[in-house]
Amino acid sequence: MRPCTLDPGFLLSRISVNQRRLAVSLLNTYGLECACLFYVNRVKNWKGWKWPKLAEPPAPVNLGITKMDARPLLDSVVAALAEVRLEAILIGNAAAAIQGAPVTTVDFDFMFRATPVNLTKLKKFAWRLDAVILRPYYPMSALYRVMNDDRGLQADFMPAIHGVKSFNSLRSRAEKMELSGHGLWVANLVDVIASKRAAARPRDKAVLEILEKTLREKAKSSSEKA
Repeated sequence: MRPCTLDPGFLLSRISVNQRRLAVSLLNTYGLECACLFYVNRVKNWKGWKWPKLAEPPAPVNLGITKMDARPLLDSVVAALAEVRLEAILIGNAAAAIQGAPVTTVDFDFMFRATPVNLTKLKKFAWRLDAVILRPYYPMSALYRVMNDDRGLQADFMPAIHGVKSFNSLRSRAEKMELSGHGLWVANLVDVIASKRAAARPRDKAVLEILEKTLREKAKSSSEKA
């Protein structure tokens, strides 16, 4: 049988609400392969069916303070986190952008504790956003990717990140901000920079200078106010 390359957003957009609920459950419990089999058996006939192409990735969006194009999406994520009481800390470019860094991102990255209780909450979080949890990208990692392709939502949850010792150490320096009436832990820009420097991927190195400049400007502004 041909390897499953069906895009989750394509699958969910082609089935009924009841079938979608079942497909989401299959995705979360058994993975993408099982959900694909459900799709072709329930919705399509095997004979003459062609495998669809993967959807194009969403264009980068600006998360800056002055132009928060992705703010509605982030608000819905924060609201869902609050509803299921899942404690997570926003990291990466999204955290930097909220603090004034002129960077763009197509997703939201969070650090969390991958306890059995939190994994149950993560499933409820995905359900509230009509999203799915995928783990086919890095089989040997503990990354949990929550996706809703129709809305352009991608939120990664990681129990460990480069350059950070622990969840507690990250939270001790994080700032709790309020977004649309809900609290959100946002990693300190110092930790965002340390994580990107430790990861040392080309995309991380590309924004280091920008983040470091933003950090210097914040420090200067704070000293002037003092």
